[in-house]
Amino acid sequence: LLLIFLLAVSLAYEWTQKGLEWTE
Repeated sequence: LLLIFLLAVSLAYEWTQKGLEWTE
């Protein structure tokens, strides 16, 4: 269960970084 949580957080972080790059 913890691994799934960490995976979701890592994916969310990557999507956030990509979103910030696209908005610039």
